[in-house]
Order: sequence, then structure tokens, then C-alpha cells
Amino acid sequence: MRFEEIHETYRPKIERYLVRMVGEAEAEDLTQEVFVKIHRGLGEFKGDSSLSTWIYRIATNTALDALRSPKFRRTMEALPLTEETDPRLADPVSPDFPVTPEDTPPSGRSLKMSVTNVIATL
Repeated sequence: MRFEEIHETYRPKIERYLVRMVGEAEAEDLTQEVFVKIHRGLGEFKGDSSLSTWIYRIATNTALDALRSPKFRRTMEALPLTEETDPRLADPVSPDFPVTPEDTPPSGRSLKMSVTNVIATL
């Protein structure tokens, strides 16, 4: 898959993922950083895992690095938690942050079936 196709397919997903991890203020910059890393490493991708797993691992590691950085901590401490700094507080189910099936944890019977299926694979 060409980088342009990867970027077009995964950018919106990665940005939403990063918004949930680090907040909207940092997500756009980190998304760019993730795609720079993908572009640099694409030639070395061996296919030991799926492409999406590799991309999400890069995004996760980039977000964790940012969360650990002193600069990020100072920035977050300086910002009060308001609807302006985190629009999800105003309307948690807004078009800007749509709820997808992956966002909804299983419950009741579906949770029991999920646990049973996982245990059966052990």
C-alpha cells in the first residue's frame, strides 16, 4: 500500500484515537508526527503484524511519549478543564466525537459471551 493511501485511510482514525488519548489540543500535532514516523518506517515494515496494528502501535507509543514529557504535563496543568479546552465535556456524543461500536464496552450477555470466548481460547 502506498503512503498516500495509508494516510488517506488512517489519518481520521488515528486523529480520533489520539484525541481520546491526549486531548484535542495535542492530537493534530501528534497525528502529523505519527505519519512522519510511518513514512520513514514504511520501507522497513516486515508484515509480521497487520498494517493497522503497526500503525496503531506507532500512534500509541507517540502518545505515551507525549504524555510522559514534562512539556505536556506543564501544558495540561496550565489549562483548566472546561468545555472550551475539551469540547467533549459540552456534548460527549457530538458529531465531532461520534460514538463508534468500538467505543461502547460490552455489557450483560454480550460481556459474558466475550469473556467466555476469550477463556475458551486460553
